Amino acid sequence: MRLICVFAILIMNSLSAGEILVTSDFSLVEKEVHKLDKDSLVLFDVDGTLIVPVDAILQPKAKSHFNKLVAPYTDRDLFRDIRLKAPYRLVDDRSVSLVQKLQQRKIPTLAFTAAPAKIRGVEPAGIWRVDELKQHGFDFSSAFPNSNFLEIPKDLHQEHFPMFKSGVLYSSFHHKGDILTRFLKQLEFTPKKVVFVDDELGFVQSVIAALDKLGIPCMGIHYTAAHEAPCDLNLDRASFQVDYFAKHEVWLGDGESKQLLEACK
Repeated sequence: MRLICVFAILIMNSLSAGEILVTSDFSLVEKEVHKLDKDSLVLFDVDGTLIVPVDAILQPKAKSHFNKLVAPYTDRDLFRDIRLKAPYRLVDDRSVSLVQKLQQRKIPTLAFTAAPAKIRGVEPAGIWRVDELKQHGFDFSSAFPNSNFLEIPKDLHQEHFPMFKSGVLYSSFHHKGDILTRFLKQLEFTPKKVVFVDDELGFVQSVIAALDKLGIPCMGIHYTAAHEAPCDLNLDRASFQVDYFAKHEVWLGDGESKQLLEACK
């Protein structure tokens, strides 16, 4: 059984009036959103918050090792290609039912991803993450159904356009705080309170700081469960997995790659 940190630290962000709750305990996430009403807004990051890769080299703890393994492949975006083929699982099984309960209470609830809306080989833009979330039991399309698709202006130095599609808000590598405020302005929606859950502290801080400028209270939850989970990383196996994918366009899971390596000895 994996060990999970069961304590939370409530701290005040010195740059804003928002609060940050640091926790790996999903019941504390449930507790915070339970306080909200239909005039509020809840946003969940996706990678590392709702879903996480099954195989060790793709998990948050192994990020630096994975980046080193894919670095030599400068002619392609190997991270993206592997990410689309590798299996994922829920970080916490309770997350699906929590989203559904929020929707039943008519509280606008979104997925908020840093990923780009448009990726090569997948049309239409934005559908890839919508479909992926549905495979894990999430359907965010009930949020703002009258604005089911919105294009958000991109920064000049950025390649990808931010977008809102079927309840999924794509920041497309922009600062999440900037994109959320642009999105709210386009909707002409000012929530009474925002709760934002993300496994990356920088994104939490970005959203809190941006909302503070609009005078919108925000509880940012830095959710660390995926980062604290045990990671059975074997670097020889991981190197084999990445090289095999680069040659064959097939991602081998930890179990299958282990068997192949042992058979070659």
